[in-house]
Amino acid sequence: MINIKLNEFKVSSADLNHKNLLFFEFAEKIKPITNIKINSDKIILISQKDKNSLNLQEFIAITKDINENHSFFIENPHITKIFGYRINKNRIIFG
Repeated sequence: MINIKLNEFKVSSADLNHKNLLFFEFAEKIKPITNIKINSDKIILISQKDKNSLNLQEFIAITKDINENHSFFIENPHITKIFGYRINKNRIIFG
């Protein structure tokens, strides 16, 4: 399997509602994406307690100047690859 890259996500999410909230699923739990870290080739999605989930519009603004070949990962607590996302009740859920 190949993990999802920023350019693929931007193209596939272009027609989605920009108010949709972002989440990730790990160990059968859905957690809000509240922040991201960028390194040389990774976009790392982070969930912090007591913080609100980013929406798609905020995510696009944060990543607008990032290399589009960066791949998605989650930090929970270890760095784990993300292979895609799904839409559920106005939520974008990475997994």
